[in-house]
Amino acid sequence: MSQYTGSVPDTLRTTDWRDRALCATPAGRAVDFFPTPGDEQGIAKVKAVCAACPVATACLRNAITEEGGSRPEYRHGIRGGLTGDQRFNRHRVLVRARGQVEPALRPRIAMCGTTSGYQKHLREKTEICAPCRKAKNEASCKQKQRQRQKTKASA
Repeated sequence: MSQYTGSVPDTLRTTDWRDRALCATPAGRAVDFFPTPGDEQGIAKVKAVCAACPVATACLRNAITEEGGSRPEYRHGIRGGLTGDQRFNRHRVLVRARGQVEPALRPRIAMCGTTSGYQKHLREKTEICAPCRKAKNEASCKQKQRQRQKTKASA
């Protein structure tokens, strides 16, 4: 038997703007909110749904807040009626309008077991862990193989 005596938190979500979004309706779920880049017809179809949505402004505000200073390539789909590139530009305008210094684009975190993790060890002058060393060795081997293939192809 458990010794836990604390209260259990209420996990039910309170009603918020997402419950009134058109994309949450059966008709909205039938629309692909992640059209392929260049699919102007698909993008127009999604934007038409967003234009009729009563909570499009809240959706856009939420998207810009969640994505922060992320690069355009990390912003996917149509949210609040805007594409990823459009949301990136809107974020930049908002930051400048507030008189803030634009934050640097969000850097990716170097994880152990990757070549960027290996580089982080070198920068911070820390001992290189086995997974990072392995990732660096594998990347070096792949690079050497590509160079050999280029040499063979040009000969």
